Amino acid sequence: MLRELLIGSVVFLNDAPIAIQLVYRVEAPQWVSIEYVNGGVDPQTRDFSPGSVLSFVNTQSAWENARALGKSLRFSFGRADREYKDRWCNPVPVFQI
Repeated sequence: MLRELLIGSVVFLNDAPIAIQLVYRVEAPQWVSIEYVNGGVDPQTRDFSPGSVLSFVNTQSAWENARALGKSLRFSFGRADREYKDRWCNPVPVFQI
C-alpha cells in the first residue's frame, strides 16, 4: 500500500549503489507533499557527497512535478537537527495537536 507512494533515487558508482533516500509523496488538492524519511550513504564514498547529489535530484524532481501540476510543493526534511538541512531547507514552524 505505501509502496505506491514511495519515490526517490539511488546513486550508483561502478554499478554499485552508494546512496539511497526513502522519500514519500502524497498529493493534496492544492499542493504536493514530500517527506524525506531516511537515507543511507556508503561511508567509503562520503568524499563524493552522494547524499547531496540525491537531495538535489529529489528536490528538483519534486519541484518539476509540482510545477507541472500547478501546485505548491511542501518538501519536508524532518526536524531541522542537522547542518546539511540548512542548505536545503527554509524552516517552517510545524504545529502539534
